[in-house]
Amino acid sequence: GVTREVALEAALEAVAARSPAPYAPARVVADAAETRRHRMASAISARLSGNARAVPEEAREYMATGLHGMMREMLMAAGVSHAHRLDGNALYEAMRVQAAQHGVSDFPIILKDATNKTLQAAFAAFPATWQAWCQEVDVADFKTITSAQNGFMPDMMPVREGGEVKFGTIAEEGETYAVGTQGIVVALTRQAIINDDLNAFGRIIRGAAETGYRSLADTVYGILTTNGNMADGNALFSAAHANVGAGAAGSIYHYLVCPDRPTIEIAYLSGRRAPEITSQEGFDVLGISYRVIFDFGAKAVSWRGMARDRNAVNVDGSTVGALEKVLLEMKAPGGARIAPPQRKVLLVPPSEHMNARRLATAITPDSASNVNIYGGDLQVIVEPRLG
Repeated sequence: GVTREVALEAALEAVAARSPAPYAPARVVADAAETRRHRMASAISARLSGNARAVPEEAREYMATGLHGMMREMLMAAGVSHAHRLDGNALYEAMRVQAAQHGVSDFPIILKDATNKTLQAAFAAFPATWQAWCQEVDVADFKTITSAQNGFMPDMMPVREGGEVKFGTIAEEGETYAVGTQGIVVALTRQAIINDDLNAFGRIIRGAAETGYRSLADTVYGILTTNGNMADGNALFSAAHANVGAGAAGSIYHYLVCPDRPTIEIAYLSGRRAPEITSQEGFDVLGISYRVIFDFGAKAVSWRGMARDRNAVNVDGSTVGALEKVLLEMKAPGGARIAPPQRKVLLVPPSEHMNARRLATAITPDSASNVNIYGGDLQVIVEPRLG
């Protein structure tokens, strides 16, 4: 006979054999085409930037093959078995035929990914001097932006024991602006592809990054130099706003900015704070072209954090001191006092860079009268657009 324990163990084994396999979550693994595209894009990006050391180890094989080697591999993966025998011109025509027949080709997509990396890295290398004193925000669309300066609260009022806490009225001011689009088309020509030459295209991409930088810098600093009217009908820097110094005869301006207060606001679309390639124009007989766009807008949203003087910068601090006094005496909407500036940024044209930097340098004085009160307490930005 069979013992009770043996019979029970046999029954459990039979049940387990009939049960379905335990659930295991599916794993998504990148396919060969996606992996190949990623590695090719990394290699092209490194070539465009001129930095071979930036390419990941797994993409180094494509640094040696060049554009033609990548095109041959893509064509062979698409079923063109004789691709290894094609020269540059024949490779280009075969890729163009593939794009026409299938409506899309890996090659323009790979180039787009690679050039975007190069474009944004090149843009980031330029000095974004406005970040030291402007406010930057992200918006979701191109609708009008209303920047209401309602952060200045009214003064608190005494409350007697058991008395009522009264509502205060917040005085508001508002400026409106919107994000706009700047754009340019760049192209990798048929000749460059046939010649396996990315150097010229790399220079074009870096040039597009500089164009985006110039557009943004021109817009921001142009707000200061054009001194346009604000919503109240008065110029940004004006006697009505009490933010101008005593200088009147000079031919140059310098500016003292308090970044703790609203100054110029820059808005970017959907967090994209650099130019980017958004779509390819086509893969045709002349080459591959792409749209480079940059969506941003900027506006002076308040005058209470900026003052300017039409005068040279005095190394003794007298001109900057006068502007600081202007900012210290500034009042909020409704007449309330504003907290003193915590940070001060001095914006000057190139002609004033020596005096401005001397003024901002901390030194050991030989007497009390020679103390540099702004040494180490002033950030200097030299901007050619202010000249």
